[in-house]
Amino acid sequence: MLGPGKRLGPYEIVSRIGAGGMGEVFKARDTRLDRSVAVKILPSEFARNAQVKLRFEREARTISQLAHPHICTLYDVGSEDGVDYLVMEYLEGETLAQRLEKGPLPIDQVLRYGIEMADALDRAHKGGIVHRDLKPGNIMLTRGGAKLLDFGLAKEADLGGPISPSVSTEKKTLTEEGTIVGTFQYMAPEQLEGGDVDARTDIFALGAVLYEMATAHRAFPGRSKASVIASILKTHPPSILESQPALPPALDRIIRTCLQKEPDERFQSAHDVRLAMQWIGEAAPVASTRSARRAAPMTVAALLLALVSVVAALLFIQERLGRPERRIVRTSIVPPNASAVANSAPPEFSPDGTRIVFGTSSGTGQAAEQLWIRSLDSTTARPLAGAENGTYPFWSPDGRQIAFFAEGKLKKIDVAGGPPTVICDAPSGRGGSWSGNTILFAGRYTPIMRVAASGGTPVAVTRLVKGADVTHRWPRFLPDGQHFLFVASPTGAENARTRIVAGNLSGTVHRPIASGTSQPLYYDGFLLTVRQGALIAQRFDADALQVRGDPVVLTERRISMSALLMRSHFTVSPSGTLLYQTGELESETQMMWYDRSGKELGVVGPLQPYSSLSLSPDGNRIAASTGMASSSVWIYDSTRDVKTRLTAGDNDLGPVWSRDGRSIAFSSRRRDYPDIYIRDVAAGTERPAVISAMDKIATSWSPDGTMIFYQATGLPSETDIRYVTVADGKSHSYAATQFVESSATMSPDGRWIAFQSNESGQTEIYVAPFPPTGAKWTVSQNGGISPRWRGDGRELFFLHPSDQTVMAVPVTLGVTPEIGKPLPLFRVRVSLGVAPWDVRADGQRIIAAVRRGPEPVREPMTLVQNFDVALREAAPDD
Repeated sequence: MLGPGKRLGPYEIVSRIGAGGMGEVFKARDTRLDRSVAVKILPSEFARNAQVKLRFEREARTISQLAHPHICTLYDVGSEDGVDYLVMEYLEGETLAQRLEKGPLPIDQVLRYGIEMADALDRAHKGGIVHRDLKPGNIMLTRGGAKLLDFGLAKEADLGGPISPSVSTEKKTLTEEGTIVGTFQYMAPEQLEGGDVDARTDIFALGAVLYEMATAHRAFPGRSKASVIASILKTHPPSILESQPALPPALDRIIRTCLQKEPDERFQSAHDVRLAMQWIGEAAPVASTRSARRAAPMTVAALLLALVSVVAALLFIQERLGRPERRIVRTSIVPPNASAVANSAPPEFSPDGTRIVFGTSSGTGQAAEQLWIRSLDSTTARPLAGAENGTYPFWSPDGRQIAFFAEGKLKKIDVAGGPPTVICDAPSGRGGSWSGNTILFAGRYTPIMRVAASGGTPVAVTRLVKGADVTHRWPRFLPDGQHFLFVASPTGAENARTRIVAGNLSGTVHRPIASGTSQPLYYDGFLLTVRQGALIAQRFDADALQVRGDPVVLTERRISMSALLMRSHFTVSPSGTLLYQTGELESETQMMWYDRSGKELGVVGPLQPYSSLSLSPDGNRIAASTGMASSSVWIYDSTRDVKTRLTAGDNDLGPVWSRDGRSIAFSSRRRDYPDIYIRDVAAGTERPAVISAMDKIATSWSPDGTMIFYQATGLPSETDIRYVTVADGKSHSYAATQFVESSATMSPDGRWIAFQSNESGQTEIYVAPFPPTGAKWTVSQNGGISPRWRGDGRELFFLHPSDQTVMAVPVTLGVTPEIGKPLPLFRVRVSLGVAPWDVRADGQRIIAAVRRGPEPVREPMTLVQNFDVALREAAPDD
């Protein structure tokens, strides 16, 4: 028995605090740092139990992985005289269980603590950890907010690999001691039944805790353990509004969703729960429960009389107006799995307006990883199996199929299920529209193409005029099924001369309609588009193909838009429902030096958009392409803080230094396609390296300067790796499959190529020999992009695609490469581009184009029902 004055190492016991899920807890003093700590001890009678001790040790490992303001911090772990202990942050306050003895919490505290708990769980789940014993007794309320305690029952989340027997839950009866871990009043059904446990199990427990915070009653009460278990497995708790009618109905919906019996029907991530609670707080100031109690209670008779009066008034108003009043209703739609709506797969309504399809990304929000379908009458979305990595989806006229772009093809898939089928080749898709058996679609630098929905050879229905337009994209059929609207741009990105144009299927119409910088939508006599982030509406005669009247602004908040893509996140259903998303998709960037620990060492150049950059061999100069609508290449001398313009074009990008520092290869759109040129830096002379009918970006020189590697996008595959021999200008294939291979860079010894490919289902880094033999070795684990060699070839760097962590991998190049374990260095918010970072030859300094604007869009989508009411009020008919 420990008492005051007893020491465990440098920790002097002060007093006993209580008991956690796995042992006693004492307040102690750290004699070295003179601070109060909490010491948790595994009792000696349990220490002899190998399974219990294993769980105790696992708690130490679990907590040590978590660094979050609302998770109790682990300071130390030790063992002395047979006593095993943890040393944790000492928290002053009371447990949530103690607070609930006084009654329900005010709504503002329910939301505050609920948001903090959800955020803490989100951090744990992203680290692969499930708590499994979330309850009021394991939540401390402090001045700084809620703190989660006791991860002693946590287990590492199953990530798809084998489950270790030491952490699995055996499927035995509930009467067997030690079988089911956790506190059964807050356990999810699958946990009680001994099934698999994941993050959604904690979400069930969080719902039970929120229920108790709001009502001071347990969600699943019972007189015995058996009755509680039966209640959890079979019944649903009463609405929180029954006992607390002043609470927001939205909170009731959140809690009910958390407490669904089936894991698939719950929120799929704690991140989603946090966002949903934040929106309640942001929608309107919340009144405290205390102030609600000050209101005089209403009798049942008075309540019924009030309801009768309200109904009578509504009937009177409807009779006077001749029709029921249509009100604008706004709700939020949350992307699943804590993901962002992908920039390359914004939402689209089904023809009947009852469903949406959209894509999500776990990274920057740029590349779609999964397409989802959500019915508006459902709280969850379901993945569209077979449409992984699909982009820019759009519906068939009957709503039974969805077309999308993937692997250089235009494909279609049945919504009810089944494998996708290929319609035609379509590299770098930029939107489509479907009417009858005809599909319109576009590529990055193509005219609008027409193809039969059943498949066939595409035919151009618009024409790109040299010197006028370099791209036509985002086609949208008009009601007659013969005419359509699209975006035309002279630069391939948002520009003052970007406009909305009308065309027809025979290719005989090309009529400019209005200025516009994003996709056009037609809705019941209106043309809708986005300009400078604002949703704009203008009366439009679809028969005469003419706008009339003045454009009006419909939204106060800025709608998410990509100037590079000329595409916004908004869509309108035929029934008059608007769906949009707010937040920035792109932002200004700053070139920044870092050391290997992530410490900022200085800035280079001004704050402006940088799409790609490359370090000179001496590490002192940076070649960077700047600008969004029209880019050019500049050289920045980081030692003298001066810049020099390298190219005078307005469509130059992707510079890459030669290994001797004398030349730079870059892409320039001076013809119909971006071609690769070589510029002598000292002499200023220039010559073409690769001229061909496909999109091309240079990525690396060979050490001897005889070859330039580049990625090419064109028919028949999506993106392949090629190289050109500089002396004769001949182009050769290095990697050409149905998958996307890109970002090739040659090792310093000229014998190996590092590149990225999505052949495994996600983008990974590989190393393969040069010349190619068919063999390759995987470098990254769970994703990797944009590889970079150290100057001696003994280390390979890359970025993790989801959180943009800089990773370093030791490499030994021999007959076969020996590849070590990737080690995380630091996280960096790089800009969206071909090559937004580089590494000095010594591997000690890193230059990156860092986004200085907001984080990637992870806001919910906003659904506006009866949006057409506001539209007609803002733009009344003449």
